[in-house]
Amino acid sequence: MELFQNKVVLAPMVRISTLPTRIIAREYGANLCFSPETVSYSIINSNLQHNSELDCWDLIQNKDKKSNLLFRTCKEDPDVIFQIAAPDAEKALKAAEVISPVVAAIDLNCGCPKKFSTKGEMGAALLKKPEVIADIISTLKRNINKPITCKIRILNTDKETVELVQMIEKAGANALTVHGRMVHERPREKAHWDRIKTVVENVQIPVIANGSVSSFDDIELIKNQTKASSVMIGKAAQDNVSVFRKEGLLNSYSVAKRYVQIAKKWNYPPKNVNFFLVKLFTNHSDSLKVNKIISQSKNLNDLFDYFNSQNDIIDNQEKIIRKREKNEENENNNENINIDENLEEKKRFKND
Repeated sequence: MELFQNKVVLAPMVRISTLPTRIIAREYGANLCFSPETVSYSIINSNLQHNSELDCWDLIQNKDKKSNLLFRTCKEDPDVIFQIAAPDAEKALKAAEVISPVVAAIDLNCGCPKKFSTKGEMGAALLKKPEVIADIISTLKRNINKPITCKIRILNTDKETVELVQMIEKAGANALTVHGRMVHERPREKAHWDRIKTVVENVQIPVIANGSVSSFDDIELIKNQTKASSVMIGKAAQDNVSVFRKEGLLNSYSVAKRYVQIAKKWNYPPKNVNFFLVKLFTNHSDSLKVNKIISQSKNLNDLFDYFNSQNDIIDNQEKIIRKREKNEENENNNENINIDENLEEKKRFKND
């Protein structure tokens, strides 16, 4: 299916892969984006409604007399893949029926190892119940007129993994994302790209490779080594979403400025914006200072003004550095020219 061929994909990350992130990721080079994982019962107990003020679609959960924005999408958010966490086919179908009218495809999460998923028999817990995964996929295929996909982790052996993915394919999945780690393995451990390749060799549907893609250069590396149709980036995009740029990473302040600008336009909840920014600056030398600014900011305008001013300072510093480097390069070139001229003069003098 063309939707999943030759794509660079933003991974489904809770509280990260929201509308502002999906928009900025596309600006930097991503051409397919997943929503954050959303639990089926939250979707079922929510309302999908058109926001006429912003001209977008909102999935709103009303709980304890409070409204909670679960998901927002718009024209600037094309081909978004909505990821559902569900324990069985009935709940998955009810959730998909709510959200499918405004998304490009439905993805079933079968890889999340977090307790909030596994305790509810969702996410990675489904890997122990392949027949339930197949039932969910086939039920969605029969009833939802959108592509159905699935995201898994590799199992203990290639044999088990191949049996699982072939069952998923037979159930009707249009594509498959394979995270090249087992459930117990953490992001610091290298993903098993060779085992993703084994999956690719044993199914006919498009496979999206995921795991240990830490830079733009890794995109071609994992694609060449696994022969996967597309490549998904998760942790590296959380650290700095400009990882999708072929020209290289932007400084964190530049990313933060643009992100807040988008979040302002789409009136995104400050708590979601703050979470993204904290993750963006986690490994930055200014993390403590930035976290303090975030906690003290009263609104998104305050955040935008701060990141705008800091980015201008960095831009000026970078211009000064580039000018200094250019001057040094010119001086070195002039010195080389003088040396060459002296050598020529000496040769002529010797010949005379």
